[in-house]
Amino acid sequence: MNSKIYGIYHANNGLIGKLAYSFRKVISRKHCSLCDITHGSLRKKDQWIQFIRLSDWPIELIHLDEQIEEMRIFTDDRTPCVILETEEGYRELLNSRALERCKGDVANFIEMLERSLLCTTFNIKGT
Repeated sequence: MNSKIYGIYHANNGLIGKLAYSFRKVISRKHCSLCDITHGSLRKKDQWIQFIRLSDWPIELIHLDEQIEEMRIFTDDRTPCVILETEEGYRELLNSRALERCKGDVANFIEMLERSLLCTTFNIKGT
């Protein structure tokens, strides 16, 4: 199995999931920092689309209700987050605090992700 990166939104998929997220964002001012990075007000950000197109890493964005059971157990109470799936299991690359520090900026996200991947790759090969 090749390694794969997953970004897990702190929201469910589908119309009801989107409505619930919008309601929480407006009423209680809670938001998903990964959503802020990948999406503008109505659609995915052009800078995000370009990043995915040019990335050497396979990256998949999924919602809470789209996770397989193993992933759901690993990410429980940790979303939004970005994780790496390897043959040994999952590793957290960016936690919710790191995603929040990106302040919705794709360039900040890319810099943090690349730094985390470098450290993680070194640790995997070094162990």
